[in-house]
Amino acid sequence: MDRRQRQEIPATLTGAYESRAGVFAIDKNLIANELRNGRPLLVCNLTHCMVITAVDYIPGEVINIGVFDPWPLSPSKRFLSSAEGRQKEVGGQCTFIGAFSVEDVPEYIARV
Repeated sequence: MDRRQRQEIPATLTGAYESRAGVFAIDKNLIANELRNGRPLLVCNLTHCMVITAVDYIPGEVINIGVFDPWPLSPSKRFLSSAEGRQKEVGGQCTFIGAFSVEDVPEYIARV
């Protein structure tokens, strides 16, 4: 298949926090387990989304959240600020965290 053609990849949302919808179906342990198993997560602040690639974690507490940030004015690899890592309902800037299960990734995408 030509790489320029659109290809859908089936994904299932397996855990989420979404501030506007009041969804609280993710916790610190799930985040740590997803990363331990090689599955990055999505996180959104008030302006854009990033990919969670690492956490500094002790049972019951996340110390730092490492992200890949595509925002042009930010370093591409960085830690979230304490406000970005805190839920919007408690005065933070985090509006979404999503864990996904992706299946049947076409070989040409897996190699990119």
